[in-house]
Amino acid sequence: MRSVLPSVGALILAALTCAPVGAQRADSAVVGSWSGQAPITVPWTVQRTLAVRLDIKEDGSVTGAIGDARLLDARIYPENRVVRAIGLARQYAIDGKLNGCLIRAEGVLRDRVHLSLDRSEQTLAGDLRTSGSYDGRPSDLIVTAKGIVLRRVERIAAQGPTRDAPPPARTKRGTDPYTEMQP
Repeated sequence: MRSVLPSVGALILAALTCAPVGAQRADSAVVGSWSGQAPITVPWTVQRTLAVRLDIKEDGSVTGAIGDARLLDARIYPENRVVRAIGLARQYAIDGKLNGCLIRAEGVLRDRVHLSLDRSEQTLAGDLRTSGSYDGRPSDLIVTAKGIVLRRVERIAAQGPTRDAPPPARTKRGTDPYTEMQP
């Protein structure tokens, strides 16, 4: 029994430290555009939510925005099954760089972000953690958000009206609905 425990421990440690494979394709269930809010859980920010927008491509690359920062060089990958089985991870993880202030009004600037997400029907839910330290000045502290809910955003085709489409409705005053109403 004693000789088995170190082997099992070594396997768990190896599973926990496995890095994602960079060339993995994204699960087709998560490919697309997602948008939602991330409730900030650290007490030192004035702003209490971050807007999150993700565009997940088939090749596993991810672009978008976290708060006021652009998401760059990001990848989505399935979390390790062993880590998920013992309750330490969610279905998917996204790691990427941040360009610009996370919270512009407060000057909160972070270099990297990690999202941990589960998919359910048309939502991605989970949490977020940025680079930073766990103690020190607020300008250096990690930013966390829990209870993120992202919903799939359907892209509207950028095309003009078709021949079969009805003309735009007129307002009571007879003005075009796409222009400002006159007093």
